[in-house]
Amino acid sequence: MLASRPPQRAFVDEYLRNGRNGAAAYRAAYRGSPSPQRCAEQACRLLRHRKIAPIFAAAEARAVERTQVVVNRYAIDRARIMAELAAIGFSSLGDYLRPNADGDPVPSFADLTAQQMAAVAEVTIDICTEGKGDSARRVKRVRLKLHDKRAALVDLLRANGWATPLVPDEPDETPADRAARAAAIRARLHAMMQAFAVPEPLVVEGRAEER
Repeated sequence: MLASRPPQRAFVDEYLRNGRNGAAAYRAAYRGSPSPQRCAEQACRLLRHRKIAPIFAAAEARAVERTQVVVNRYAIDRARIMAELAAIGFSSLGDYLRPNADGDPVPSFADLTAQQMAAVAEVTIDICTEGKGDSARRVKRVRLKLHDKRAALVDLLRANGWATPLVPDEPDETPADRAARAAAIRARLHAMMQAFAVPEPLVVEGRAEER
């Protein structure tokens, strides 16, 4: 049974709409509301109201059910999320380039796997004309942008509890300490690559244009 008074119904609607901010919902529903602290207190009281509490409980249950439907539909679990992050973190621009007849690198998507495509953030194709008159020719330029590798690697480190900070040298850090820290980071990244069966990345960076 819905709350009978219009302000109560307005409070319910606003609370469900604004992300469960009780004080803001109370302020929106009851014009001329008192101080923020008083709004929070009154919101807590309304949330426990015998007519209103069941409404929120039912809404929460529906939200959980809808979330589970999405999770099931896309087979979302920790392993899949980690695999997606690994695909981005260990991607290499060299996987997307092939030499043309002149030996210059140009983008190629012919043999890419689903994992490699997951790392692609943007592909831009520009078609224009270069030259004038009889020397004019049609030119296609392809620009490829990958997702942020560093952000994905940091997320992987945090998700696995490997919180070694990738930060500049500490003021009191000795060369031996720096070398040991770098070796530890490399070892952890290598372990992650082995865990997700991701090949060692090529050191290739930059953009390619197809002419």
